[in-house]
Amino acid sequence: MSPPVVEQIISVLSLLIDENEEHE
Repeated sequence: MSPPVVEQIISVLSLLIDENEEHE
C-alpha cells in the first residue's frame, strides 16, 4: 500500500545518495 509519491521520493533519495557517494 505505497503510493507512487513514495516511490518517486525513493528514486530522488537514491540519486542524492549516489551523488553524495561520488562527491566523497
